[in-house]
Amino acid sequence: NYITNEQGRQDHVANTLPSPYYRFDGADDYVDLARTADLLIGAQKFTLSVWFNCEDVSVANQTILSFHNLGAAYHTIKIYISSSTIYWYTGQAAGDSRSVSASVTPGWHHIVGVRSDDDAGDLESLKMYLDGVEVGSEITDAAPEDLTNHSTARWTIGAAYNNHGTRSRLFNGQIRDVKIFPSVLTAPDV
Repeated sequence: NYITNEQGRQDHVANTLPSPYYRFDGADDYVDLARTADLLIGAQKFTLSVWFNCEDVSVANQTILSFHNLGAAYHTIKIYISSSTIYWYTGQAAGDSRSVSASVTPGWHHIVGVRSDDDAGDLESLKMYLDGVEVGSEITDAAPEDLTNHSTARWTIGAAYNNHGTRSRLFNGQIRDVKIFPSVLTAPDV
């Protein structure tokens, strides 16, 4: 089901927290964000920040937030939970992928994923913070993938798309305070 009215409040949303959160049932709930120039991340540095509550972290492939284009040559950026592990992942169909992971327990958590480079654009670096603590990082010798020109690229909350354009990897739990920063947040900022 789409969560679509003007403030995103339907039966799936409860206002027991300071700001509303979305309740995803793991079956058919997700939010597709409109494709706008403000949300296209290209190859630049950026930070993703999101609060989530997942009661059953043992379930495989639950996507919290994803950015992807469709088709056989897909490229994706996502934060997801699988088998009690949370992943901050970037990858593409050609097999060039990077990820950082950490153990996660049920309940509310704050995840921050940071993508940066070496300012020359030759290296890609990923850092992940969980509840304010850096839990992992990875540096590769591959330049960050530029997703700006992919005509089907979009952000989705609570699901991902497979390379055939079908929503999959649906999240079961609550998500709130999704933020996309066009810059690198450092440990004191998190």
